[in-house]
Amino acid sequence: MLASHIKAFNSQPRHRPHRRQAVTGAILCALVLLLIPSTVAAQETGSVAGSVETHGERIVLAVARIPALGISTAVSTDGAFRFDEVPAGTHLVVVEIPAFGTASETITVAGGDEVDVQLEMRHGTHFDEVVVTATGDLRRASELANPVSVLSGTDLQLRLGATLGETLEGEPGVHSTSFVPGAGRPIIRGLSGARIRVMENGLDTGDASVVSADHAVTFEPAHAEQIEVLRGPATLRFGSDAIGGAVNMVDGRIPSEKPVSALRGTIDLRGGSVADERMGAIHLNGGGGEWAWHLGAVSRETDPYEIPGYARVEEEHDDHEDEDHDEDHEDEDHDDEDHDDEDHDDHDEHGEEEELPIRVDMRQRRVDLRAEALPMAGAFQKIEVRMTGTDYEHVELEGPDVGTTFSNDYLETRVEMFQRERGRSRGSVGLQYSDRDLAAIGEEAFVPPTQSQGWALFTSQEIEAGPVRWQFGARFEQLDHNPVSSRDTSHDGVSASAGLVWDAGSDWTLGVSVASSARLPAAEELHSDGLHVATLSYEVGDPNLENEVGTGFDVSLRKTEGLLTGELTLFSQSFSDFIYQRFTGEEEDGFAVLRYTQADASTEGAELRLRLELLDRNDHHLHIQAIADTVNAELDAGGNLPRIPPMSFGAGLHYHGHHWRAAVEGRWLDDQNDVAELETPTEGYTLVNAHVGRRFVLGNQILDVLLRGRNLTDEEARVHTSFLKNFRPLPGRDVTLSARFWF
Repeated sequence: MLASHIKAFNSQPRHRPHRRQAVTGAILCALVLLLIPSTVAAQETGSVAGSVETHGERIVLAVARIPALGISTAVSTDGAFRFDEVPAGTHLVVVEIPAFGTASETITVAGGDEVDVQLEMRHGTHFDEVVVTATGDLRRASELANPVSVLSGTDLQLRLGATLGETLEGEPGVHSTSFVPGAGRPIIRGLSGARIRVMENGLDTGDASVVSADHAVTFEPAHAEQIEVLRGPATLRFGSDAIGGAVNMVDGRIPSEKPVSALRGTIDLRGGSVADERMGAIHLNGGGGEWAWHLGAVSRETDPYEIPGYARVEEEHDDHEDEDHDEDHEDEDHDDEDHDDEDHDDHDEHGEEEELPIRVDMRQRRVDLRAEALPMAGAFQKIEVRMTGTDYEHVELEGPDVGTTFSNDYLETRVEMFQRERGRSRGSVGLQYSDRDLAAIGEEAFVPPTQSQGWALFTSQEIEAGPVRWQFGARFEQLDHNPVSSRDTSHDGVSASAGLVWDAGSDWTLGVSVASSARLPAAEELHSDGLHVATLSYEVGDPNLENEVGTGFDVSLRKTEGLLTGELTLFSQSFSDFIYQRFTGEEEDGFAVLRYTQADASTEGAELRLRLELLDRNDHHLHIQAIADTVNAELDAGGNLPRIPPMSFGAGLHYHGHHWRAAVEGRWLDDQNDVAELETPTEGYTLVNAHVGRRFVLGNQILDVLLRGRNLTDEEARVHTSFLKNFRPLPGRDVTLSARFWF
């Protein structure tokens, strides 16, 4: 039955001519870049001699890179490395030591000269050395006007969850939709859905997670080498659906440098108690000469998770065991391309009768293309083409029967040209094209089959004047929606931003940014009209929606070195014609009617991250780390926006040693009483977590073993941002044991 249903769906007519033209154009662009001569004119070169100081830590598997040139070399066990024939100019040198960290320094190479680079890495006092790739060129986070969070290395291993939202929800200003264990999309500063763009290597994931909170992000977090969170408007580079921020996952599937050895990689194993989780992952990189390759695979299985109490808030307490309350669960089996058996809440029309369990059978196939040229002369120092094509579909199964089938065929192409530095200025210009075929067939086909085509021109520029970096950007974007059962719609908009980063000395920097961003309405907001059981609602769109325009202001104060380090950000964003789902008070087929509408609104809040060093002696480092965030989101005419995260605060005591690391931390979320019309308040909760880890250096390999405990007090916690908060609390006490082998 499943196969025949998918076959019938695939036989629906599609608008392929435009897509074929786009694919052909992107491939031609890539071929042109590949044919550009690598040396247009002779250029002077120099050399770079470097050393890394780790204060007694043995250096194993370390790699030094100059990413902009696509070159890398192995770092010896005494910390030395060298690059010869480096083109004259300004370059960023990056050193990565697995299971330890990353250090970087900007250098200027002159013809015939040798530049000495000395980098220092310490367990407890190493900050602001993470390189951000989501901005197009490689930067330190402190060099950007907007706040950026980056997870990589051991921090990513510690925070790794089954979903992207779960992995990131400990970052300041970031929460999760927490629909089910397999469907958790990030929420940034209270904004989610079509306002937060989720990307894989700088291009959209191409799934259907933006359509509804019950749809999963297809990217498996265990594949990530680095996850970057851009808080605040990221519209200029990534499109109108990044008006609230962007998340970029870097997985290294397309190698960007020559390999330093024939074979390197990692093997991960993990087991958890609360849902009997079993996860295994392997990532391999290698090659030789002019060739490089990457291979990755992940498998994850879970059973229904245990909860500390009762699934439904209105249930009477009795003497049942926790394991009896598994009516809301998800069985999930992940691999690199296939995601099976994603269970949703067993809900019914009036919350009285239990229906058949709902599962999701999900498939996605993705093809990525990347090509770049590094001309030695001319106006541009790098020309880059990126393209992705995804074929996504998921089938919602009600027991053994097919309920609804969603599909999303997506194509995106980006051509970006990076200007050659002239004095203290640099920048880029780019062209972006996207083509999306979204369709739903079945009982819950609340979105009509719609083809959406969009294109954009954008630019970003930077001028460095003494201790101040001035950053500017602009974007023009057009988006057309062609639904099969409604009239066509077309929107276009202009976005612009200005910002500065002031190096105030003594490792203090100040970032300020102002942005006016236009968000073009999504197909779901314009053309929805149908029952959506997963969110317990009947959703109605409005084809007359206008552009949503947000004006945002950010101020970030950062301290990057010393005993006290951290970042404090204050932000404010006002929206004209904010698009949101309004409870009408009506019912359709027994479900509440949610209608997309527009009204002026505003958000404001603060984010804080602090780190205080208590001990830095020999091999022992002890520090206190604290994070906090708060956001207030209101309609200008009165009332609150729905599903806004409450204020949260977290603090922990962390220890790092030569071979050991450990921490105990707590995270408190306040009651959320500032609710929208017909929305219910949510009680706050406190989660206590802890971990202890041991590193083993085995010759030229590293083994990291980590024991982690979450919700150790077995607290009942309900997430206010979840559609199912009254039916599905967070998991109870969970203990996981993981191991990562680097070779």
